[in-house]
Amino acid sequence: MSDRQPYSRDENDPFLADFQDDSQVQDHFSNRRGGMQDGDGTVELTDGSAVFVLGILSIIGGFCSYGVLGFIFGFVALMLAAKPWQAYHANPHRYTPHSFNQLKNGRICAIIGLSISAAFLVFVFLGLLVSAYAL
Repeated sequence: MSDRQPYSRDENDPFLADFQDDSQVQDHFSNRRGGMQDGDGTVELTDGSAVFVLGILSIIGGFCSYGVLGFIFGFVALMLAAKPWQAYHANPHRYTPHSFNQLKNGRICAIIGLSISAAFLVFVFLGLLVSAYAL
């Protein structure tokens, strides 16, 4: 078993910059739904499941309403994933692998959804240009 504290302060962690001392960090993780402590002292990344759901919705939305919904969902998912992504890479030993995998897969789905949406929007825009010149 390691001798490190589960909520020890690390100056490189951007997520912890908002807190004054370690007791506030511990209170935050014990009261927040996504930040529960695991048995080995690691915590889950916040917003991992929300990023994953939005990533899936961005793929589905890429084929709906001319790709606008997919673009919106993908953009929101990537913005929501930015802070937990930085927090994980600053202290990977602090967070559970499951929560990081969920965050990573959500980001991948969001990027795929953004790509599909962008391609669909370009296709629609080119179709409008061609039809305008055909008249």
